[in-house]
Amino acid sequence: MKKPLEESEAIKKPLEGQAFLLAIIIATVVDMESEINFHDPPAGMPGGFYEYVLPVSERDFDVKHFSILDGWFRNFIGVTSSEAKTILDDHWKFGSTATNIFKSHLLGYDVKSIVVDDSCNGDAWLALNNRETDTTLIVPKPKVLSDDERVFLTSFAIPALLEFGTYFSGVFEDITPYVSSLQIAASPVDEQTFVNCGKWVNGVWLYQIADGDNILLSIDGAIGRWSMIDAASEKAMCVRDLKLDFDKFVNEYVKYLNTPFFQRKDSIFW
Repeated sequence: MKKPLEESEAIKKPLEGQAFLLAIIIATVVDMESEINFHDPPAGMPGGFYEYVLPVSERDFDVKHFSILDGWFRNFIGVTSSEAKTILDDHWKFGSTATNIFKSHLLGYDVKSIVVDDSCNGDAWLALNNRETDTTLIVPKPKVLSDDERVFLTSFAIPALLEFGTYFSGVFEDITPYVSSLQIAASPVDEQTFVNCGKWVNGVWLYQIADGDNILLSIDGAIGRWSMIDAASEKAMCVRDLKLDFDKFVNEYVKYLNTPFFQRKDSIFW
């Protein structure tokens, strides 16, 4: 006569079966490849942009693309979007109010993917997406500024300027760069590039607008918009004073990014 199972064994048998099934499900999920999207480059430019959607593992990357990623980007391999946001929050430690306002804005986005430039430039970014406004920002790794660049940015006595120049110089407003973008260039504005810019010469190039205009910061802290059309018309002064300081510039930029795309046309960034 077959000995009946003890109570503990009777419970154990179905649990073992469930554990086996769960192991199969987990193995299947782990084995799934990451979503990879390709974005065409701007007209006339080589390569393209590969977007590796989080979570992504090392084996999901093309070997060439993975070699582009340094230690900064490798922090975001094998993590979820939520975990990536925590990493950014831990790394972005700022002392100025303006930079913390921008940080808080960015942490309201989903950390969507790692974007790799497939051309000879070999650049990479994190893509952050705001589903409410349908806005995507691509954020570069922090810059290592030279001593001269640090001296230049700190000479303006605006604490946030050095932080922006280090962490947010080259934030583009699309998956494919070469559109509107924060520049925060760590070298002086020159009149060969920005003709007839008046007191904004030797200032800071803050922002590039997709139509060819640019926003500049003067040595005395004034912010103005340089007009490409005025430059082409050889006007004596090509910069319009926007009556903003740097903190207000940041607030206006966050307000602009919080506005749905087709309602942005009245902004200074359009």
